[in-house]
Amino acid sequence: MKYLLLIISCLFAACGPSPAVVQTLPDSTAVGFLRWYRDNEERLSHIRLVQGGYPDTTRAYTVDQTQLNRYLSELDRSGYLSPAYLAKMRRYVDSCGRYLNVHAEYDGPPSGFEGDLVMNTQDYMDVFNNLNNFTISDRRVDGEKARLKFYFSQYYLIGFALTRTNKRWLIDSLY
Repeated sequence: MKYLLLIISCLFAACGPSPAVVQTLPDSTAVGFLRWYRDNEERLSHIRLVQGGYPDTTRAYTVDQTQLNRYLSELDRSGYLSPAYLAKMRRYVDSCGRYLNVHAEYDGPPSGFEGDLVMNTQDYMDVFNNLNNFTISDRRVDGEKARLKFYFSQYYLIGFALTRTNKRWLIDSLY
């Protein structure tokens, strides 16, 4: 009888999903990040990556590296983003900064900063409003890499590229 109980216990342990495995699925990482970003987006929006422009339109826009470091550090603290994602974000903002240094702009949205840098758009509130109502339209997992596409409210599509590092999925990009 002891052996039968031991075998049944092993089967349950082997066949049933453990909490650690469920939490490390690429799907839960993507949705977890969107929830984290929804809860922190307003706070992050107060980090002024670009200085100059309105209300003092006599000062051309420039990228503030101190604020960029702070912004990236806050994103990194989420625990959902890979070093590759953060490096790509830094390269993008630095590229926009170089453009603004050559092509002075004084008002309106600075070039490269017309929308949200994380969500890659201006209109993304439908995503936040539908975090419990989405469809995964494409899921491809190949070893340590994954690509996911989520539909929110049947028309808003967000793609994620993720890499598994130390048994955790981290986001490399949103597209």
